[in-house]
Amino acid sequence: LKETDGQLAFPWERFPERQQMMKGSDLIRTLGFLGAEAAQQDPIKAQFMQQVVKEATDCRVLLHERDTKDEEKSCKEIWADALCVDERSGANHLVKVY
Repeated sequence: LKETDGQLAFPWERFPERQQMMKGSDLIRTLGFLGAEAAQQDPIKAQFMQQVVKEATDCRVLLHERDTKDEEKSCKEIWADALCVDERSGANHLVKVY
């Protein structure tokens, strides 16, 4: 999968230290807090994302974390990119939650 600029949309091999593999139902349990926050921003997309992930038989997840600090506060950013495959239907979806 590639972005319109030619970059890999899901650079799995580039980040071995961030890789996790799980079933879709496990992904919802593990990273549901990210999905809950996304649901507040756009409930329709979040509902579709939850259905896609729940039906996935295999998810390859890249989990990213970054700490940012300025003079007054610090913030921990967490986001995930997941390639979710449903072997029953042959569908695959790239899900990005920030």
